[in-house]
Amino acid sequence: MNDSRKTGALELLLSTPLNPAQVVRAHWLSLREQFSGPIIAVLAGDLALLLATMRVTVWQGEAVAEFLTIMAAMIFLFIVNTISLAWTGLWLGLRTPNTSQATLGALLRIILLPTAIFMATIYVVWTSKIPGSEGPEAATATWVLVSGLVSY
Repeated sequence: MNDSRKTGALELLLSTPLNPAQVVRAHWLSLREQFSGPIIAVLAGDLALLLATMRVTVWQGEAVAEFLTIMAAMIFLFIVNTISLAWTGLWLGLRTPNTSQATLGALLRIILLPTAIFMATIYVVWTSKIPGSEGPEAATATWVLVSGLVSY
């Protein structure tokens, strides 16, 4: 979008009978066409690794439930990241003077900063004793989801 603004293509596009919702929809369709293959590949890889882990690991107690909850939370957060990154990238593409600033801004806002918050939260959970539990493993799955959603 940034380059379209510089060349005047965005003004030309906005002077057509298309409304802003149709322009945004066209950008979304373009993003979906461009990135649906890699996103599906990552999700398929996650599923393959999950199935391989389930087959070769001997689970004790509630470990399998905790593992599946963590995996589900991570897959959910990957999808949330993808959607957030797309919206933020489109917004910053209109607001920043060049494409590299829009890219860096989107990555900082959606990937780097939330990941730092997430990792700090997980560190606190793993290094502290949780009252009423045998260890930090009991609350890890919940904290993966909660800290991920809060940081995003």
